[in-house]
Amino acid sequence: MIPHGKRKNDQAAAQAEVGYQLELARGASVIASMLSTQNMAAAVEETLSAFVRAYGTTDLKIFTQLLGQRLTARNRMDAADMLFAWKPASPACAARSPAARQRDRSR
Repeated sequence: MIPHGKRKNDQAAAQAEVGYQLELARGASVIASMLSTQNMAAAVEETLSAFVRAYGTTDLKIFTQLLGQRLTARNRMDAADMLFAWKPASPACAARSPAARQRDRSR
């Protein structure tokens, strides 16, 4: 029998996979195509900051996990490691859109 918490996490991951399909595809493509560490870091920063601005931080952890899986599938473990170590460069990049703030309040 699957523990209830595991099922809930699997459901959340499946919903995020569908809901953020475009962002995941775009982010994985852009990040994986970077050849230098500096450019890869900039692509990670832009991808995750754009996600936070658009959707807030509620699903950031699961988005990061899914994006990391996609990067690993592209044999870019270096990019996945950088992704998991990401911290916002400045408080401004964590600023969220009004729509994202409204979604966070309604949850």
